[in-house]
Amino acid sequence: LLEQNPVELPPLFVLEQIDNRIAQQFQQMTGQQIDPRMITGNENFDGMREDLRENVERQLQSEFLLMAIAEKEEIQVNDADLTAFFEHQSMHMEVDAKTLERFYRQNQSRLQQAAGSALLEKTLGILLGEAKIVDVDWPEEEEDSEDAERLAVRQGGVVTAVEIGAVADMGRKEPELTGGAAALALKTGFIPQA
Repeated sequence: LLEQNPVELPPLFVLEQIDNRIAQQFQQMTGQQIDPRMITGNENFDGMREDLRENVERQLQSEFLLMAIAEKEEIQVNDADLTAFFEHQSMHMEVDAKTLERFYRQNQSRLQQAAGSALLEKTLGILLGEAKIVDVDWPEEEEDSEDAERLAVRQGGVVTAVEIGAVADMGRKEPELTGGAAALALKTGFIPQA
């Protein structure tokens, strides 16, 4: 979808998001009593920024595209969607869903952030539900990995950049899975995403 609908991102916005990601990673490291300089090797974070740039840009482009689709299709989030979002998040965070929901509902800004994330999840779920998955043979090893990923997208019904990478990784790690079969395994949860 991103190839068919390119999204231009303001460079300063991207840099701000990259810096936010670095700050989150540093906060996690210091919370685990790890000195971030030991990981980065120095105090210059330009290399770290460049390492994160492509991933952050793809994530932002995906989010903007999903929001545009949600707006065009008039997809809305209701209380049941928010509850499902809190339950899903609580599993990843290993906290009680009701406690997490109370935390988000205490602050209007956090609640709006949760509603936005729930809208992205709901929109992606709708897209994946409508995606047509076609079983195809995985490309030969000589093919460029980018070509293999494009083939998996066209023929395997893969939608997001994360899924494209996961399908490409599966094709390399699990040679018995073809592109379409890998996409189906990813979507049905039989093989976890990276």
